[in-house]
This record gives sequence, structure tokens and C-alpha cells, in this order.
Amino acid sequence: MKTQVRFYHCSLDFKEMNSISVEINRDKLVEILLIAKNQRIQYGEEEELDLEEYLELTAEELVLLRDEIDLLTKDARALKRWTDDRIRGVLTNKVMRFGERVFRGRNASKLVPYDSDKIIEFLGDDWKKAVRPAFRVTAIKAIAEERGLNSKVIEVQSVVNEVLHDSNGVEQENIGIDFLTKLTGWAIWKQTSYNTYGGVHLLGGTPLRKNHAGIGFKYDEDRDAFISPKPFPSWILNEDSCLWEAPVVKPDDGNYYNWNEETQQWDFVDNS
Repeated sequence: MKTQVRFYHCSLDFKEMNSISVEINRDKLVEILLIAKNQRIQYGEEEELDLEEYLELTAEELVLLRDEIDLLTKDARALKRWTDDRIRGVLTNKVMRFGERVFRGRNASKLVPYDSDKIIEFLGDDWKKAVRPAFRVTAIKAIAEERGLNSKVIEVQSVVNEVLHDSNGVEQENIGIDFLTKLTGWAIWKQTSYNTYGGVHLLGGTPLRKNHAGIGFKYDEDRDAFISPKPFPSWILNEDSCLWEAPVVKPDDGNYYNWNEETQQWDFVDNS
């Protein structure tokens, strides 16, 4: 990869700038990163870096080094996105546990939940906001919000597995949707798995949509996941499990704790 050379207004002449651009490049950054990595492994993350041999770098050289760090960060992000996409592709219709993490592949086929006639009937006079010339999903969602509808779970129905089987005995979600549509008159349904929690099937099967749906849960179409209501404003969604996590890890010492949003800490509960 060629190093991008940047020029700054300063008192250096062309010869001096050229010498810096040769010295401060991607190879030099990797060299320093290896030193930093070894120090982190040896002394821990809390220790300051000891880079005595680089203390003589000039301000201009440090600026160029900083630019190389920014470029490397962008390249690393792009590589991470590519790697994540490849993982989802390799694990199509599969789930893999790797240490404490769970990786889920993409679905080989995605159910399209829209029936043109039903959507037109639903939109009514608002159809022009969503059709130009094809259905615009974001517009449909916006109209649903205006009408007091959204992606929240308002009902959970249990259907016998055999009802979902096609003529070959294979479970098909669309059959279940058709069954419930005729039963209830409501066409918007998503299949959920009672044994799925945090992106893992508790009985060793294939997890479905991260979590079993509950009343008040939200269905996230982009993640293809059911997500429970956010318990506290500071809690963060775990992208792997689609579960909410506190910004501070809960103590694992066998005692009871309650989250304190004001102090951002876990409060000990004395049950004695």
C-alpha cells in the first residue's frame, strides 16, 4: 500500500519534507505498533508506553505519524466490515459459538412481508408518500408511526408446529402467517422461537431472531431480531445477542445487586 504524502505549511524546505515522508510511513507505524503491543502484553494496558527511541521525533514527524494512524484506523475498519460480512456468508443459516461470543450467519432467503394489495389498502390516501414508483419501506414505517402503529409486539400466538409444515413436512413461516391472518384478520406476523435467548438456541438448535418475542418487544428488521424494551437510558445493546447490557459489569460474587442509574453503579442488596 502506498503511503499518502501530505504537505503542511511550515518552515521546512522541500528536502527536509521529503526526508520525513520517507521515514514516517506505514512500515514505520507497524514497527512502533509492534513495540506498543509487546509492552501491553508484558506490562498491561494501564501502563504508559515507553518509546524512548522515538522521543527525538520533530513536531512535523509526529503529525505525519498521527496521519498514518488515522489512515490505518480507516483501513482496519474497512477490513473489519469485510470480515464480518464474510463470517455471515460462511455461516449462512448457521450459528457458531467462539469462546464467549456467538456468531450468526445471514439467512439464505428472506421473507418479504409485503403483499401489494394489502399494503395499498393499508396506506389508503397516503399511498403517494410510499410509492414512487415502488414501495419505500421508510415511508411505510413513517405512515405507520403517524397512525399510532410501529414495530412493537402487541400479541404473541402459539401455533402447533404441524400447522407450519408444507406438503413435504418442511416448516414454512409463510404458512403460519397465512393461518394467523385468516384466524385474526391481521396480516403482520413474525415467527419467534421460545427456546431462543441472546442469539443462542437453549436446546442446541438454530436460534431465530435473537430472542423470543414478548409483549412490548420491538422487532428490528435490519437486525432481524426481537429486542426487549430498554431498561435504563445508559444501557447499551449488545449487537451479538440483542440484549441490553449495563455500561458497568455486574459483580459476579453470588450476591444480589440492583442497577442505580443515577450513580451508574450496581447497588448491593442486603437480603440478610
